[in-house]
Amino acid sequence: KHTYPRAIQMVQNGIVDVRSLVTHRFPLSEFKAPSKLPKKETA
Repeated sequence: KHTYPRAIQMVQNGIVDVRSLVTHRFPLSEFKAPSKLPKKETA
């Protein structure tokens, strides 16, 4: 219960580092570029 607010608070307080979740960055001018990345299959 109340998972999202708690998770957001943990990120804001630096308890959880989410930078590793971002794998690529693209400017808005290249909005379609991520669709050209190879797709990984997940189990």
